Amino acid sequence: MKKTFLTLKNVALVALVGTTLTLTSCSKEKGCMNKWSDNFSATAEVDNGECTASKTKFAGEWKMNTFTYAINNSPSQTVSNANATVTLAALTDSTFSVKTLGQDITGVDYDYELTSGSNFTDINTIKVNKSVGSDNWAGTISYASGALNYDITLTEQGGAKTNFKATLTK
Repeated sequence: MKKTFLTLKNVALVALVGTTLTLTSCSKEKGCMNKWSDNFSATAEVDNGECTASKTKFAGEWKMNTFTYAINNSPSQTVSNANATVTLAALTDSTFSVKTLGQDITGVDYDYELTSGSNFTDINTIKVNKSVGSDNWAGTISYASGALNYDITLTEQGGAKTNFKATLTK
């Protein structure tokens, strides 16, 4: 009888230890599993629901007070007090609408809106490649230290190219 009691006690102890080991070894690392988020965790196995969308840092109205432009690889010209506004609106996690208003360069008003074809190449860069009518806009808008670095080239129907560079602030 004593032998049976010890055996049952040992079985209960083994079951308790086994259950504890199973519970602790099954815990999976939690974290953000959305690769387009600033706090993406490549090692997370379970999404914790606390992702910080990269798109939020790009979205909004940005001020462009000074920018440079070069036409057909000519020396760059600088426009001060441009007072232009660039509006970025997130359409999805990886696609943006980019609208620039008020860029007046030598009497030509470059207003345009890119509603598709603008997407992330990584969490800090939006790639722009969009045809608007017979013109094509291509380049990048990248985020660094609370500002946007804007580097876009307009290729017009006749082949003329104008490169715009600016740092945009809120």
